[in-house]
Amino acid sequence: MVYIIGFLVIIVVVIRLNMKYYQLKGNSKDFVMKKKD
Repeated sequence: MVYIIGFLVIIVVVIRLNMKYYQLKGNSKDFVMKKKD
């Protein structure tokens, strides 16, 4: 259960960070960062 909760929290944080980057830049570099992660 602990692993599942931690995994969900990480996903939410990553999504929020991606949204911020999209609003600030919105460049093709964001897609490269996503693929690396």
